[in-house]
Amino acid sequence: MDIGDATNIMLRLVFWCGKPLEEVTRDDFEQFREAYQGWYCQKRVDGYPDPRVHRLEQFLLHLEIIAPVQTEFQYEAQFAELTHPSIRQALCLYMDWAKAKYRFSTLFSKRRALQLFFLWLQEHYPSVEYLHEVTRTLAIAYAQYLAQQGVAQTFQQQYRSELYHMVRLFFDFLIDEQFDERVQRNPFSSKDVPGKPDMIPRYISDSETRAILAYCEHQATLLEKTVVTILLHTGIRAAELASLKASDVVQIGGVWKVHIHQGKGLKDRLIPLTSRCREVIQAWQNEGWERRNDFLFTNHGRPWTDATRSTAVCTIIREMGLKLGIIGLTPHRFRHTFAVALLNSGIRESALQKLMGHATLGMTLEYARILNQTVERSFSEAVEQMMEGTHSWVPNFFVQEEYTLFAEGDSVSWIRLPLGFCRRNPKLHCESDVKCLLCDRFAIGKEDLPRLQQMYERFLSLGLTLKAGVVAAQIHRLEAPGEEQPAGFIPTHAITRAARR
Repeated sequence: MDIGDATNIMLRLVFWCGKPLEEVTRDDFEQFREAYQGWYCQKRVDGYPDPRVHRLEQFLLHLEIIAPVQTEFQYEAQFAELTHPSIRQALCLYMDWAKAKYRFSTLFSKRRALQLFFLWLQEHYPSVEYLHEVTRTLAIAYAQYLAQQGVAQTFQQQYRSELYHMVRLFFDFLIDEQFDERVQRNPFSSKDVPGKPDMIPRYISDSETRAILAYCEHQATLLEKTVVTILLHTGIRAAELASLKASDVVQIGGVWKVHIHQGKGLKDRLIPLTSRCREVIQAWQNEGWERRNDFLFTNHGRPWTDATRSTAVCTIIREMGLKLGIIGLTPHRFRHTFAVALLNSGIRESALQKLMGHATLGMTLEYARILNQTVERSFSEAVEQMMEGTHSWVPNFFVQEEYTLFAEGDSVSWIRLPLGFCRRNPKLHCESDVKCLLCDRFAIGKEDLPRLQQMYERFLSLGLTLKAGVVAAQIHRLEAPGEEQPAGFIPTHAITRAARR
């Protein structure tokens, strides 16, 4: 920060406090701010405060002369809008309990969700004064109200679910604490609103990964190269990367690791470093690290604080994505890619869970839905067995060559199957059995005689005489001399009627 324009204010602060700058406390600064800004606003015509005071505060915070302001969570003013004292009392009790457990952002979300519900209740059901009067009918009515907000595009689906879920947790708390003995059952159910979208975690494709690595190799700054390499080789979160210190890179048993302190859920974990990642971190420590403190990533010696650390990493990655034409590139997509790569290489899910810092194994298994090569190998083996085994005569809808469009139409097409042709919409699934031979949309040619003979012999061996008779009728039709069929097709509806008779 440029302190030149705030030097005059700093001298005023020292003179007003009567202390050396190093001994100024937060209380001293707040008293000076109030007195100085009061005088400054009276002097100015527009009444605006002096912005240099804020810049001076940032400078003193950077030098750790004064402590940062402790944000106090306030909710009484918002709940004061509610007219019924018993409801306000219960809400205040719940928020006091939540303050000891949750972070500020979570507390803010809970307060907002509860305020929204009880203001809606007060507007539409003003006669409801006590919590036990919130019935199942009212809960469903609130779910319908949230659904209407979704139709109006006021709330997204996930946000609606979160609002409803937080109200349900509030009533769970009341029941557990026995706040009101008349509240015996939670009127809100998790099934009342749509669940969160079960989306596949967003990974980075192979082509995008190659483009990113090529950029880091030839064009990227040392900071960009370091951030990308750490994200891709460790799978840590953006906030965890921004909080890394030089002392977090440790060697244990001859193996270099990075120690993540109090990650999400306040969990510590150790992640082994690849040789490439270790080289990049070493280069950053030698050439890019400011060495003003123990933090690896700083801005003019100032660490990325809680308010900016995630934003700083996200900005670096987003700007890189814009340069490369990769829309929506985020640090978390590197985390997903890291997990998928390890899964495809055979790592145990329980081991990956520890590396990722997941609370449950189910969270880790979400990554198994992305390009899991184990699933791909199983699928390929199954398809090969279908092609070579006893069911090889069955039309294989998994092989691309089998879908050659024989003749185009507006809504239907002739599709070449391993046995004959089928005239149907290509998007429709159809059973591949002897029923095809009884379908008016199916056609076969003389080139299909070997397959038909195999089907006939197999049905006889299995004792399926009716199916064998249908196939025999088709064989007879193809082998019998007759007029040449148009376009090479032999329609089956006449044979179908004969077979049915």
